[in-house]
Amino acid sequence: MKQIIRCRVTGEVETIDLPDNRHWEWYSEQIGVRIVQHVRGVNLKHPYAFLCDEEGLLKKHPTVNFIGSYFYGTQDHGEPIVGDILIVKDIQTAEGYDFDGLEPGEADIMANWMVENFWPWHDAVMAKIGDRLTGTTKGE
Repeated sequence: MKQIIRCRVTGEVETIDLPDNRHWEWYSEQIGVRIVQHVRGVNLKHPYAFLCDEEGLLKKHPTVNFIGSYFYGTQDHGEPIVGDILIVKDIQTAEGYDFDGLEPGEADIMANWMVENFWPWHDAVMAKIGDRLTGTTKGE
């Protein structure tokens, strides 16, 4: 069974089994949002992409997702990704581009890589955005 990776704002990373009959609402439920945005990050190379909250920065207390922000390139341009994200794999279909899950072993390797690199990515993003948005700090 294919999997996706959920990266929470707390730095927690987990794999989730991808059901056969999924829809946009299923993805939005996994990260607790209303509208999902499909993002191809500068530091998350093809075929990988992520799904995030389209309206995240409009929320009353947006919380930076340091993994998503690093993949998006926030450490270079200063615009963060907020809220939980889902890592998916872009695929080509007869109708055009879509996304799918990762193979289980692939998902585990990638999830471990994200956990191992959380604090360096956190620090790189924080150096650019400072404390203008709520974020996780070491020791929490």
